[in-house]
Amino acid sequence: MESEEAVRNLIGAQRKGPSAQQLWREAVRAEFSNEGDLAERLGQRLITIPGRTAGDIVQRLRLLRDKPLPENLMLRQVSARLFWGDSKVLDERADLVALVLGRESPYAETPIQLDVHLSDDSFNAVLMVENPAAFIVACRELQKEPLAILCTHGFKASAQRIRKVHGCAPFYRRMGEATLQAEKRFQDFLFSAQHGALPIFFWGDLDWEGLNILKSIREAFPVARAWQRGYTPMVKLLIEGIGHTPEQADKEGQREVDKTGCEYADSVLREALLSTGLFLDQEVLLGEELQRTDGRGSP
Repeated sequence: MESEEAVRNLIGAQRKGPSAQQLWREAVRAEFSNEGDLAERLGQRLITIPGRTAGDIVQRLRLLRDKPLPENLMLRQVSARLFWGDSKVLDERADLVALVLGRESPYAETPIQLDVHLSDDSFNAVLMVENPAAFIVACRELQKEPLAILCTHGFKASAQRIRKVHGCAPFYRRMGEATLQAEKRFQDFLFSAQHGALPIFFWGDLDWEGLNILKSIREAFPVARAWQRGYTPMVKLLIEGIGHTPEQADKEGQREVDKTGCEYADSVLREALLSTGLFLDQEVLLGEELQRTDGRGSP
């Protein structure tokens, strides 16, 4: 009988080398040889960087302990300093940093940037807009209404850390009669447990991703609901056949949302998507279509 090696040579097969996970574990054991539990736990947290060996990466990770960086740095700054200018290596890895240090990580995640438009100190509702272009239009067309308008940049406003003082960085655009008092009121709203005292609305693309964003926003702001004033003309356009298929806009990966918790979204918006099979981006609306014609107040 042919030997295994002979058979491999005959068919041109090559023996497989160690896996990336195996190389990582070996590198971790080499750097943290006298710390059994740490080596075991760290060995399960594989990091790969093209062009760098597991040993290179673990040695840089070790510097967290051997040459501590200032604790007022953000996690992305630490990552860039350690890993050859790459600021994203430690994203979602604060627990790994804590593991190496043996204590809670002192490095904060990058605060979420919030763009906030204020035109009146006594705003009585908050409107969250998904996309920057639509946010600019809303700021222009709704500037005479007592609204605080916030650009969510997709999912950003859904993160729970948006409710924490050190978790976000609001950038204000004060217009009209708004003063510094408006900024204080908005921050009180954002960081207070009483944020439900003001109505909160979300307006985004009319697609499954938009409904998913609304669902996520409601995890941080349970009173949030879809902004009917913005969505009603979009539903009308969809029913008239104006829209795009998922394939036309590279949105095939979007998955149907069963329930957001907002009654209007779960009935009217969901039904429009299911019945037409079409999507519609919020930028389709002209500025005047956001303005009220019935004389009632916002929203």
